[in-house]
Amino acid sequence: MANTKKISLFWEEKQITLLEVDRNQPVQSHVIDLNAIYSEAAFSAGLTEEIQTVALIQKTLRELRIEAADTSLALCNRDVILRSFVIPALKTNEIQTAVQFEAKKYIPFDINELRYTFHSIPFTENKTKRLRVTLYAVRKETLDKYERIIKQTGLNLLTCEPAAVGLCRTMLYQKDITLDARVAILDINDQNGCIYFIDRGIAVFIREFQLSVATVNVLDPAEEAELIKSRIFNEIRNSFDFFNRQHSEQVNQLLIYGNDKFSEIIHEFADELGVNVRRYSANLISPLKTFSGIALISSYGLLIPPVAGGAPVSDLLIKQKSTKDSASKSSAISINIDLKEFAPVINVAIGAAVCCAAFFGYLYFQQQELNKQIDALSSQQGEFTADTTDTIQGKITKFNTDEDAIKKVRLKTDLNVLTALIAQYVPEGMWLDGLDVKFAGEDDNTVNLNFKGNVYLPDVNMQIKTVNTFLAKLRQDKEISKYFHKVQLQSIQRQENNKVTSTVFEVRCF
Repeated sequence: MANTKKISLFWEEKQITLLEVDRNQPVQSHVIDLNAIYSEAAFSAGLTEEIQTVALIQKTLRELRIEAADTSLALCNRDVILRSFVIPALKTNEIQTAVQFEAKKYIPFDINELRYTFHSIPFTENKTKRLRVTLYAVRKETLDKYERIIKQTGLNLLTCEPAAVGLCRTMLYQKDITLDARVAILDINDQNGCIYFIDRGIAVFIREFQLSVATVNVLDPAEEAELIKSRIFNEIRNSFDFFNRQHSEQVNQLLIYGNDKFSEIIHEFADELGVNVRRYSANLISPLKTFSGIALISSYGLLIPPVAGGAPVSDLLIKQKSTKDSASKSSAISINIDLKEFAPVINVAIGAAVCCAAFFGYLYFQQQELNKQIDALSSQQGEFTADTTDTIQGKITKFNTDEDAIKKVRLKTDLNVLTALIAQYVPEGMWLDGLDVKFAGEDDNTVNLNFKGNVYLPDVNMQIKTVNTFLAKLRQDKEISKYFHKVQLQSIQRQENNKVTSTVFEVRCF
């Protein structure tokens, strides 16, 4: 009887989450803490990181009584390169080449250094058929390292997929989302957050962010909570803006997963974003007393079959299949033939051959004339010679889009006045960067400004005070008040670089 048990390994920087299932039901889970292999004692032992990792996994497998199990590897967001882009609707055998060409524009690595897989979803835009391509990639050296370690532990590695694929598969399997939904999932805890955008069962965009806003005790709990809340709102708003600019059909609901202390802001998200917002919890039927966390939910998805109509298996273990040429064997047969008996047939064949030669000669000269006409037309086509009709249509659409964008370029703005007004209050030891400008509308020159700053003063305690003084002057300036009704401190924290302590801050003017 075949073994029905399988395991998955969700591999993160400092831990590995192990999940075992039997007949699609979770059996046991365990977190392998990798911090032990980075300790001073571990390094003094002279053992490499890989050897210690193998030993740690083998020890865990013995304790859990797992032997030579079929294994799926879940890659965390840190290891996965995720890109989504649009190409013209092409024939199946042309998509691979088009994806490789487009991937070079969006991925900062040589495509030959990666293992990748992709999915394409057809859609219509401006009455033109197109394909939305979602590409997952991982560096070969990263995946090779994981493969070596897993092989040495004695496990049988079958598949390797991005953890986000498993998350989508679990949610579809549990009917938490539908195939036609466009959903955002916010996973949030005390230290950081991550937002996933899922389109028709496929994760097409992921954004991770930190929530810590200060490293010194300069803010009371209420102020710190307000800054964290503001950070969350900004990250979610920016993520939604980016996704909606890239997609014609927008997200219609936000699911919030994670720390319960953020539950009270769910309704505020709904009002701010104009979407349906609700708490999300994975209602898995499981003998495990605690089955929670994105790591386990994602790992579970890699061990169950894909939902019909959803994204297929996104296996990054790309293996080249070699084909063997089979040599055909021919047997020689010796036959004695009297050619005189076939003289009439031979004469007819010779006559037919002469006629065929004349006919094909005529076709040859006709073909030459056609080639000349084709060359003349090709010279007129110029750079469009090798393009299909769909490709040319795509270029026309892009040209029209670029033309519209150029028409919307602002020729007049108050930005130079604003920056001059702000700059006059910048004290010694402070510098500003990271200016983000957002206009109210196409015909409205009203601007919102976000900018970052850094303060260095020999007296560390004066750095926070300098920021507060700077903000007070901005708020008191009557000219600046004509443009903004509020100047708000978004975040402030101290940082140390080469034993030099400075204070970084972020300001929003609206």
